[in-house]
Amino acid sequence: MLDKKFLIANGCSFTEGHMLGNDGAWPKFLGEKLNLDVINIGKGGSGNDTITWRTIEFAETNKDIAKESIFVIQLTECLRYQVYYDNLVDEPQEWHVTPLCFDRHMNQFKEGNNAAKWIYKNREELVYIYSNITFSLYKTLQNITSLVSYFESNNYPYIIFDGINDHKPIKVDNSYYLKESNSDNINKQFKLETFKKSILSSEEYIRQMVRRTHGYIIEENFIENIFSNEKIFKEIPAMLKYFINTGLSEYNDDTHYFKGNGGHPNIEACEIWANILKEYINKTFGKSK
Repeated sequence: MLDKKFLIANGCSFTEGHMLGNDGAWPKFLGEKLNLDVINIGKGGSGNDTITWRTIEFAETNKDIAKESIFVIQLTECLRYQVYYDNLVDEPQEWHVTPLCFDRHMNQFKEGNNAAKWIYKNREELVYIYSNITFSLYKTLQNITSLVSYFESNNYPYIIFDGINDHKPIKVDNSYYLKESNSDNINKQFKLETFKKSILSSEEYIRQMVRRTHGYIIEENFIENIFSNEKIFKEIPAMLKYFINTGLSEYNDDTHYFKGNGGHPNIEACEIWANILKEYINKTFGKSK
Protein backbone atom coordinates (compact mmCIF):
# COMPACT_ATOMS: atom_id res chain seq x y z
CA MET A 1 0.00 0.00 0.00
CA LEU A 2 1.20 3.52 -0.83
CA ASP A 3 1.03 5.25 2.54
CA LYS A 4 2.06 8.81 1.64
CA LYS A 5 0.66 12.32 2.01
CA PHE A 6 2.26 14.24 -0.88
CA LEU A 7 2.82 13.89 -4.62
CA ILE A 8 5.93 15.77 -5.70
CA ALA A 9 5.91 16.29 -9.48
CA ASN A 10 8.70 17.77 -11.55
CA GLY A 11 9.37 18.28 -15.24
CA CYS A 12 9.24 20.92 -17.96
CA SER A 13 6.17 22.78 -19.29
CA PHE A 14 4.41 19.42 -19.82
CA THR A 15 4.29 19.20 -16.02
CA GLU A 16 3.97 22.89 -15.15
CA GLY A 17 0.89 23.10 -17.37
CA HIS A 18 2.01 25.73 -19.91
CA MET A 19 -0.89 28.11 -20.72
CA LEU A 20 -3.29 26.26 -18.39
CA GLY A 21 -0.98 26.45 -15.39
CA ASN A 22 -0.88 23.96 -12.53
CA ASP A 23 -4.69 23.68 -12.45
CA GLY A 24 -4.69 22.19 -15.95
CA ALA A 25 -1.66 19.93 -15.56
CA TRP A 26 -1.50 16.18 -14.99
CA PRO A 27 -0.11 16.43 -11.38
CA LYS A 28 -3.35 18.08 -10.21
CA PHE A 29 -5.49 15.25 -11.59
CA LEU A 30 -3.11 12.53 -10.41
CA GLY A 31 -3.09 13.98 -6.90
CA GLU A 32 -6.88 13.93 -6.82
CA LYS A 33 -7.00 10.33 -8.02
CA LEU A 34 -4.43 9.20 -5.42
CA ASN A 35 -5.84 11.40 -2.65
CA LEU A 36 -2.49 13.16 -2.23
CA ASP A 37 -1.57 16.81 -1.77
CA VAL A 38 0.28 18.02 -4.87
CA ILE A 39 3.55 19.93 -4.90
CA ASN A 40 4.31 20.79 -8.52
CA ILE A 41 7.87 22.07 -8.98
CA GLY A 42 7.83 21.72 -12.76
CA LYS A 43 9.08 24.69 -14.77
CA GLY A 44 8.70 25.40 -18.48
CA GLY A 45 11.93 25.28 -20.45
CA SER A 46 13.72 23.06 -17.96
CA GLY A 47 16.34 20.63 -19.19
CA ASN A 48 16.98 17.27 -17.57
CA ASP A 49 19.94 18.67 -15.66
CA THR A 50 17.81 21.28 -13.93
CA ILE A 51 14.91 18.86 -13.40
CA THR A 52 17.34 16.56 -11.59
CA TRP A 53 18.96 19.34 -9.55
CA ARG A 54 15.63 20.89 -8.58
CA THR A 55 14.18 17.54 -7.48
CA ILE A 56 17.10 16.67 -5.23
CA GLU A 57 17.42 20.21 -3.88
CA PHE A 58 13.73 20.32 -2.96
CA ALA A 59 13.90 16.94 -1.24
CA GLU A 60 17.07 17.82 0.66
CA THR A 61 15.67 21.12 1.91
CA ASN A 62 12.22 19.71 2.73
CA LYS A 63 13.03 16.33 4.20
CA ASP A 64 9.92 16.26 6.37
CA ILE A 65 7.81 16.52 3.21
CA ALA A 66 10.03 14.26 1.09
CA LYS A 67 9.72 11.31 3.46
CA GLU A 68 5.93 11.56 3.17
CA SER A 69 5.94 11.76 -0.64
CA ILE A 70 5.93 9.81 -3.84
CA PHE A 71 8.00 11.48 -6.58
CA VAL A 72 6.76 11.44 -10.18
CA ILE A 73 9.37 12.90 -12.51
CA GLN A 74 8.80 13.79 -16.15
CA LEU A 75 11.96 14.01 -18.22
CA THR A 76 12.11 16.47 -21.08
CA GLU A 77 14.05 15.94 -24.31
CA CYS A 78 17.69 15.05 -23.71
CA LEU A 79 18.70 17.38 -26.55
CA ARG A 80 17.71 20.40 -24.45
CA TYR A 81 20.64 22.22 -22.88
CA GLN A 82 20.24 24.86 -20.21
CA VAL A 83 22.29 28.02 -20.83
CA TYR A 84 23.02 30.15 -17.78
CA TYR A 85 24.05 33.63 -18.89
CA ASP A 86 25.74 36.22 -16.66
CA ASN A 87 27.28 39.30 -18.29
CA LEU A 88 28.39 40.53 -14.83
CA VAL A 89 26.23 43.64 -15.21
CA ASP A 90 22.57 42.58 -15.38
CA GLU A 91 20.74 39.90 -13.42
CA PRO A 92 21.77 36.38 -14.58
CA GLN A 93 19.31 34.80 -16.99
CA GLU A 94 18.55 31.38 -18.43
CA TRP A 95 17.51 30.03 -21.80
CA HIS A 96 17.68 26.65 -23.45
CA VAL A 97 18.93 25.36 -26.78
CA THR A 98 18.79 22.10 -28.71
CA PRO A 99 21.03 20.96 -31.57
CA LEU A 100 18.06 21.24 -33.95
CA CYS A 101 17.34 24.87 -33.12
CA PHE A 102 20.54 25.93 -34.91
CA ASP A 103 19.07 24.61 -38.16
CA ARG A 104 16.07 26.93 -37.86
CA HIS A 105 15.42 30.65 -38.11
CA MET A 106 15.77 31.20 -34.33
CA ASN A 107 13.43 34.21 -34.36
CA GLN A 108 12.33 33.48 -30.80
CA PHE A 109 15.93 33.95 -29.71
CA LYS A 110 16.11 37.40 -31.27
CA GLU A 111 13.05 38.42 -29.30
CA GLY A 112 13.97 36.69 -26.02
CA ASN A 113 15.89 37.77 -22.94
CA ASN A 114 19.57 38.68 -22.85
CA ALA A 115 20.59 35.02 -22.66
CA ALA A 116 18.58 34.20 -25.80
CA LYS A 117 19.97 37.20 -27.68
CA TRP A 118 23.53 36.20 -26.75
CA ILE A 119 22.87 32.68 -28.06
CA TYR A 120 21.55 34.11 -31.32
CA LYS A 121 24.53 36.44 -31.70
CA ASN A 122 27.00 33.58 -31.17
CA ARG A 123 24.99 30.81 -32.83
CA GLU A 124 27.59 29.98 -35.48
CA GLU A 125 30.11 29.02 -32.79
CA LEU A 126 27.73 27.60 -30.17
CA VAL A 127 26.41 24.98 -32.58
CA TYR A 128 29.67 23.07 -32.09
CA ILE A 129 29.11 22.86 -28.34
CA TYR A 130 25.52 21.64 -28.47
CA SER A 131 25.44 19.38 -31.53
CA ASN A 132 26.56 15.99 -30.19
CA ILE A 133 23.63 13.56 -29.94
CA THR A 134 25.55 10.90 -27.99
CA PHE A 135 26.64 13.36 -25.31
CA SER A 136 23.09 14.68 -25.05
CA LEU A 137 21.74 11.22 -24.22
CA TYR A 138 24.72 10.44 -21.98
CA LYS A 139 23.90 13.43 -19.78
CA THR A 140 20.29 12.33 -19.37
CA LEU A 141 21.31 8.74 -18.54
CA GLN A 142 23.55 10.16 -15.82
CA ASN A 143 20.64 12.30 -14.59
CA ILE A 144 18.43 9.20 -14.38
CA THR A 145 21.18 7.39 -12.47
CA SER A 146 21.49 10.29 -10.03
CA LEU A 147 17.74 10.42 -9.40
CA VAL A 148 17.42 6.66 -8.97
CA SER A 149 20.39 6.54 -6.58
CA TYR A 150 19.00 9.43 -4.55
CA PHE A 151 15.47 8.06 -4.31
CA GLU A 152 16.54 4.53 -3.47
CA SER A 153 19.17 5.56 -0.89
CA ASN A 154 16.44 7.53 0.90
CA ASN A 155 13.74 4.90 0.36
CA TYR A 156 11.52 7.40 -1.46
CA PRO A 157 8.99 5.82 -3.87
CA TYR A 158 9.31 7.20 -7.40
CA ILE A 159 8.58 6.74 -11.05
CA ILE A 160 10.29 8.47 -13.97
CA PHE A 161 8.71 8.86 -17.40
CA ASP A 162 9.50 10.61 -20.67
CA GLY A 163 7.50 13.65 -21.66
CA ILE A 164 8.83 14.56 -25.11
CA ASN A 165 11.12 11.89 -26.54
CA ASP A 166 11.64 8.28 -25.51
CA HIS A 167 15.15 7.99 -24.12
CA LYS A 168 15.37 4.23 -24.56
CA PRO A 169 17.26 3.96 -27.86
CA ILE A 170 16.28 1.72 -30.76
CA LYS A 171 18.78 -1.02 -31.57
CA VAL A 172 19.00 -1.92 -35.26
CA ASP A 173 21.75 -4.06 -36.81
CA ASN A 174 23.87 -3.73 -33.65
CA SER A 175 23.67 0.06 -33.70
CA TYR A 176 21.71 2.29 -31.33
CA TYR A 177 19.63 5.29 -32.40
CA LEU A 178 17.93 7.94 -30.30
CA LYS A 179 14.22 8.08 -31.05
CA GLU A 180 12.72 11.29 -32.38
CA SER A 181 9.97 12.97 -30.38
CA ASN A 182 7.17 11.96 -32.75
CA SER A 183 8.52 8.89 -34.52
CA ASP A 184 10.28 5.57 -33.96
CA ASN A 185 11.74 5.62 -37.46
CA ILE A 186 15.50 5.40 -37.81
CA ASN A 187 17.17 8.77 -38.37
CA LYS A 188 20.87 8.44 -39.20
CA GLN A 189 21.49 11.88 -37.67
CA PHE A 190 20.47 10.37 -34.33
CA LYS A 191 22.90 7.44 -34.39
CA LEU A 192 24.65 6.96 -31.06
CA GLU A 193 28.27 6.06 -30.48
CA THR A 194 28.29 2.98 -28.24
CA PHE A 195 30.60 0.13 -27.26
CA LYS A 196 30.60 -3.09 -25.26
CA LYS A 197 33.01 -3.34 -22.35
CA SER A 198 33.37 -7.10 -22.86
CA ILE A 199 35.08 -6.71 -26.23
CA LEU A 200 37.65 -4.13 -25.11
CA SER A 201 41.01 -4.66 -23.50
CA SER A 202 41.55 -3.00 -20.10
CA GLU A 203 43.77 -0.37 -21.69
CA GLU A 204 41.21 0.45 -24.41
CA TYR A 205 38.44 0.60 -21.82
CA ILE A 206 40.40 3.21 -19.85
CA ARG A 207 40.88 5.25 -23.03
CA GLN A 208 37.17 5.12 -23.79
CA MET A 209 35.72 5.68 -20.32
CA VAL A 210 38.28 7.81 -18.52
CA ARG A 211 40.28 9.72 -21.08
CA ARG A 212 37.45 9.88 -23.62
CA THR A 213 40.01 9.73 -26.39
CA HIS A 214 37.28 9.43 -29.03
CA GLY A 215 34.74 11.65 -27.30
CA TYR A 216 31.73 10.43 -25.33
CA ILE A 217 30.76 6.87 -26.16
CA ILE A 218 28.04 5.09 -24.18
CA GLU A 219 28.62 1.59 -22.82
CA GLU A 220 25.72 -0.56 -24.02
CA ASN A 221 25.18 -2.32 -20.68
CA PHE A 222 24.71 1.12 -19.11
CA ILE A 223 21.72 1.69 -21.39
CA GLU A 224 20.21 -1.74 -20.77
CA ASN A 225 20.69 -1.61 -16.99
CA ILE A 226 18.96 1.77 -16.67
CA PHE A 227 15.88 0.70 -18.59
CA SER A 228 15.55 -2.62 -16.79
CA ASN A 229 14.33 -0.66 -13.73
CA GLU A 230 10.55 -1.13 -13.45
CA LYS A 231 10.18 2.33 -11.90
CA ILE A 232 11.38 3.95 -15.11
CA PHE A 233 8.10 4.11 -16.98
CA LYS A 234 8.60 2.26 -20.27
CA GLU A 235 5.32 0.42 -20.84
CA ILE A 236 4.00 3.02 -23.28
CA PRO A 237 5.71 5.65 -25.46
CA ALA A 238 6.61 9.12 -24.27
CA MET A 239 3.73 11.43 -23.36
CA LEU A 240 4.00 13.57 -26.51
CA LYS A 241 4.11 10.60 -28.86
CA TYR A 242 1.31 8.84 -26.99
CA PHE A 243 -1.13 11.71 -27.52
CA ILE A 244 -0.06 12.32 -31.12
CA ASN A 245 -0.78 8.67 -31.94
CA THR A 246 -3.96 8.51 -29.84
CA GLY A 247 -5.30 11.66 -31.50
CA LEU A 248 -4.66 10.15 -34.91
CA SER A 249 -6.26 6.81 -34.07
CA GLU A 250 -9.33 8.24 -32.33
CA TYR A 251 -9.98 11.50 -34.18
CA ASN A 252 -7.70 11.39 -37.24
CA ASP A 253 -6.16 14.53 -35.74
CA ASP A 254 -2.68 14.54 -34.22
CA THR A 255 -3.39 17.91 -32.57
CA HIS A 256 -6.59 16.91 -30.75
CA TYR A 257 -5.02 16.41 -27.33
CA PHE A 258 -3.00 19.63 -27.57
CA LYS A 259 -5.72 22.08 -28.60
CA GLY A 260 -6.17 25.01 -26.26
CA ASN A 261 -2.75 24.73 -24.66
CA GLY A 262 -0.26 25.94 -27.24
CA GLY A 263 0.98 22.56 -28.41
CA HIS A 264 1.08 21.09 -24.90
CA PRO A 265 -1.22 18.41 -23.43
CA ASN A 266 -4.65 19.89 -22.73
CA ILE A 267 -6.99 19.10 -19.84
CA GLU A 268 -8.48 16.08 -21.60
CA ALA A 269 -5.01 14.67 -22.21
CA CYS A 270 -3.86 15.35 -18.65
CA GLU A 271 -6.88 13.54 -17.22
CA ILE A 272 -6.05 10.52 -19.36
CA TRP A 273 -2.37 10.68 -18.43
CA ALA A 274 -3.22 10.88 -14.74
CA ASN A 275 -5.23 7.66 -15.10
CA ILE A 276 -2.30 5.96 -16.84
CA LEU A 277 0.09 7.06 -14.10
CA LYS A 278 -2.34 6.04 -11.36
CA GLU A 279 -2.65 2.54 -12.78
CA TYR A 280 1.13 2.24 -13.05
CA ILE A 281 1.67 3.51 -9.51
CA ASN A 282 -0.96 1.17 -8.08
CA LYS A 283 0.64 -1.77 -9.83
CA THR A 284 4.14 -0.82 -8.69
CA PHE A 285 3.52 0.34 -5.11
CA GLY A 286 -0.05 -0.68 -4.26
CA LYS A 287 -3.06 1.56 -3.92
CA SER A 288 -2.81 4.72 -1.82
CA LYS A 289 -4.86 5.05 1.37
